[in-house]
Amino acid sequence: MLLLSWNVNRRRPGDRAAKIESVGPDIVTLQEVTRNLADEWVDHLKDMGLGHYYRSGENALALSHHCLVASRWKLAPNDIGRPREAPYPESLGRVTVSVPGEGDIDVFTAHIPNGSGNGWRKIDTFHVLAAELRRAIDSPRILTGDFNEPKLFQKPG
Repeated sequence: MLLLSWNVNRRRPGDRAAKIESVGPDIVTLQEVTRNLADEWVDHLKDMGLGHYYRSGENALALSHHCLVASRWKLAPNDIGRPREAPYPESLGRVTVSVPGEGDIDVFTAHIPNGSGNGWRKIDTFHVLAAELRRAIDSPRILTGDFNEPKLFQKPG
């Protein structure tokens, strides 16, 4: 099984789709897919044989972008009934992928908001993601995404 994760940063598929296809992944997780480009991305992924897909936060209105998961194999959304909702529900996605010969694998993808513009919403999103990962205790799981880690870390003192 080959999995590829990429923050497409609100861009059209274009040459990015060709690069994804050249790798030949079985599962793709994309972050920052805009609503108006989601169908275009899905069409390109379907053409690569990744015909099963899921868009996070399909009905959410807060952000203009989502996470997208596409797979060669059957998948089912698995983010229903969260005990606590993320500040931006569309920034987290969870699916169960039925991998032939391996069984079911939970695939998580996240676009964690940056801290400079979103303050504690970043931390709150991490808390919801951590709770989701703990709830999947009985199944194999993979976490992908863009966690917006700082570009620079400074040593204390």
